[in-house]
Amino acid sequence: MGLRWIAVKTWPYRVVPKSIVGQVARFHQALIALAMIIPPGLGAVLSTAGNHLVMLSILFN
Repeated sequence: MGLRWIAVKTWPYRVVPKSIVGQVARFHQALIALAMIIPPGLGAVLSTAGNHLVMLSILFN
């Protein structure tokens, strides 16, 4: 998992113009933080009946 994050974090900073690297970094960090919040919240809203949580896991991975 750690190597996956390291590989994913490098390319956005190389493909954007230098003038907006800070904005891209902040957006990327926000997405990482939201990935820990949104799936449990959606799981609570959609309940645990059926395969909703499995589908959420697939969506967010």
